[in-house]
Amino acid sequence: MRLAHSHWVQRFRTPGILVFATLDMLDSVTRAMLVTVIPVQALATFKDERDVSLVFTLGGIAGFVALFAIPKLIRLIRRRSVFILGILLVIAVCGGLASNTQVGVAAAIFLRTFATSCIVITFSLYVLDTIHKRDFVRLEPARLAAVAVPWTIGPFLGVWLYDEIAPIAPYVFSTASATFVLLYFLWLRLREGSGEGAARPPKTAVASIRRFVVQPRLRLAWLMTFGRSCWWVMFFIYLPLYMVRSGAGEQAGAIIISASSIMLAASPAIGWLARRFRLRPVMFTAFVGCGLASIAAGMTAHDPWLTGGLLLLAALGPVALDSLAPITYYRAVHPYERAEMTTVYITWRDISNLATPALGALVLSFLPLHFVFVAVGLLMFGFAWFTRYVPRSM
Repeated sequence: MRLAHSHWVQRFRTPGILVFATLDMLDSVTRAMLVTVIPVQALATFKDERDVSLVFTLGGIAGFVALFAIPKLIRLIRRRSVFILGILLVIAVCGGLASNTQVGVAAAIFLRTFATSCIVITFSLYVLDTIHKRDFVRLEPARLAAVAVPWTIGPFLGVWLYDEIAPIAPYVFSTASATFVLLYFLWLRLREGSGEGAARPPKTAVASIRRFVVQPRLRLAWLMTFGRSCWWVMFFIYLPLYMVRSGAGEQAGAIIISASSIMLAASPAIGWLARRFRLRPVMFTAFVGCGLASIAAGMTAHDPWLTGGLLLLAALGPVALDSLAPITYYRAVHPYERAEMTTVYITWRDISNLATPALGALVLSFLPLHFVFVAVGLLMFGFAWFTRYVPRSM
């Protein structure tokens, strides 16, 4: 009995698919609690949807500029310390949101972007150094299936705590969760890989971008991941705002967002489809279906629950792309430049966090809120066209 217990303990400590899925699941508990609360807190603080869009846009710009310091941080203090820094910054985000001031909320939006980049970049480097190429198509669906529960419960729970217990409650919960992630990470046996130090990597941000851009497969991987991220940014920011303004209430948006996360449990099935039919047709279908349902949601804005239901249907596309788009990057990046190329690749997060609210602010300058759904839905057709360049061998 003791040997069996020891075996399971070691499985949750020795780097592999189970460990990375578990680490991402625990981190998702922290982030899922905040994802629906931040727009609500921002609207309560800044009072106007357009001002909220501008704050998210400025936060995206600041996060993008800071992003390129991460490879230097990795070389200076190693990736382990950068991951720890990211977790500590998440705790600082909770403090900024709890302050209920414009400066505190704006700072939290920026710090959240930078903290997430620290965590995602170092997490990706650990994955690239540990998981074999042929196992990526199994890792990503397993990882997303693992985060299904926190992303299903967290968005609603965060708003419920905010409304029913106290505005500070979700921030206390997220702080405790981030502390647990930190303790689990410190317990793991993750090694520092060779990705930070080998074969003459680019030395500046400009050189890294130039090196990334000249590689067609890296450009394509970035575009695919950026496209699905734009939709998620729209969903997480503008669906809660729309539900508040339509009279359905704050908890209505949280319920729909939580329901969308249930779909992550289908990730293993999506992985099977990709292995059976390859990435290209599955990714094309995901983008087109998402675009059609998003446009339909914008055209039925007189009924908030119908609009929410159509956006929930549209989320099936990004859920599939969450499983598949990162594989195009993992299969393309060279081992000797992983830190720099991962930093450039991960800009999909910052640029989508910048571009989507900027598009939203532009649309809201002339049209009602629900036209943001239409605009982003049209973008999905453009990304669908680029799936024709996904290699047939994938």
